[in-house]
Amino acid sequence: MKRATMNALVVDRGSTAVTLCSPTTGRVRLDRGQGEILTGGSRLGVLFRDERAIDLIVPAGVVGRIESIHRHQGVIDADHGYALLSLSTQALDEIGGLAEKAGGSSKSAVGAEDTPTFELLSSTHGTFYHRASPESDPYVIPGQAVAAGQTVGLIEVMKCFSPVHFEPPPGNTRGIVRRILPGDGDEVQSGDVLLIVDLREEA
Repeated sequence: MKRATMNALVVDRGSTAVTLCSPTTGRVRLDRGQGEILTGGSRLGVLFRDERAIDLIVPAGVVGRIESIHRHQGVIDADHGYALLSLSTQALDEIGGLAEKAGGSSKSAVGAEDTPTFELLSSTHGTFYHRASPESDPYVIPGQAVAAGQTVGLIEVMKCFSPVHFEPPPGNTRGIVRRILPGDGDEVQSGDVLLIVDLREEA
């Protein structure tokens, strides 16, 4: 059975930062780290309330990089409106905006500046991870160059972890990561867009 979700509260939405707060009283465990990029739908952590575990989600329309985390170690006793973390919304060209998910097979398109882009799609349902372990650096981040065959994430299905590789269409061997759509630990379905990559032709 799918676990319930609840959006975090958005407060202090300034021109360069957004603060995400607890939507209700409960105990909160944050599963995110400093510097991670979050977008609408990303999972922040778990809210424990009334003997239930509820996934705490970034609201739609929010995008930014974690600048500071207002917490103690472990589980937080949080009231309604308790500040959990702050996101920097600067350098959005690097972070990327929200993108619509598309089904079907992997495909390429032409962007607004005539740069061919490639949508790397999930081949299965499961849990998508940005890194090999919570202590590891992400495999890739927006703005990073990638080469054909490079690992860009992991998908877990029934405790089995499978690497996700960048496999561009013929004639392209490298690219620049524009966006990573799922958050670290988000559930994905077969056909969901995982990454959007600006393609670079073979030299």
